[in-house]
Amino acid sequence: MLRPILPIMLSLTIAQSALALPHTATQGERIASINVPVSDLDLQDDADVQVLLGRLERAAVKACGGNPRFHPSYDLVPRYTIQVFRSCQHDAIARAVATIDAPKVTVAFEAASKQAAKDGWAHLTHSSDAAPKAGT
Repeated sequence: MLRPILPIMLSLTIAQSALALPHTATQGERIASINVPVSDLDLQDDADVQVLLGRLERAAVKACGGNPRFHPSYDLVPRYTIQVFRSCQHDAIARAVATIDAPKVTVAFEAASKQAAKDGWAHLTHSSDAAPKAGT
């Protein structure tokens, strides 16, 4: 008697997990807002642009739910979960870059996005400011 119920329960669990995933914001919808300091950076300096992209990446990870491997849906649909998180993060950074409206930042973001896509979206930046520091 339990065997016919098990596939139905599993289907419901997968559907519930998919619904619980963070989603990318539609136009005008705000998921989360995180302040990213910019005033200490010279956005004409390549090194500072990379620092900013690292800060934006960390903020996007936080705003989009953190590490997808800790999300309940990861065990059932890991690829989809990672895809949704990465899409959220990329869209969040793209919106921030558009808001900042600094040509060097835009060019660096586009280049980093292309490289990240080639590398399998491990990280958008490779600067020392891109990875969260211990305790942050």
